[in-house]
Amino acid sequence: MWKFLKIPISLIISISILAVPVAGYSMEDDYEIGQQDGMARGEKAGEGMYFWIGCLYGLLGLMLATVIEPYIPTDELIGKSPSYIVGYTEGYRKKAKSANFNKALIGCIVSSGVILVAEVGTFMLLYSFYYGW
Repeated sequence: MWKFLKIPISLIISISILAVPVAGYSMEDDYEIGQQDGMARGEKAGEGMYFWIGCLYGLLGLMLATVIEPYIPTDELIGKSPSYIVGYTEGYRKKAKSANFNKALIGCIVSSGVILVAEVGTFMLLYSFYYGW
């Protein structure tokens, strides 16, 4: 009698194992997903004001870009779990701060180039007036 029931019981157990969803989702997964989402959004961030801070303040602007914490948009965090919010915040800060520094660096380089061209132009103008070029 038990031989006859082995096959149906094993089929029922197999089907029930496949029918139940896997409960492998945890808070750590939520944190990692949030961190990945924050990093992706942070790469696109980088506020334009840091370009102008780099242009106007030079090296001081670069220091400001590393010290000032970036603004974190909260519209994507509504209804999310606390671990997702923590992961998103950390990932966003890391990438946005890097993007802000890069924008300030570009501003610093552009302003240095403009100043260099202006100084060379002024030197050439004064040289041509003095020596009658």
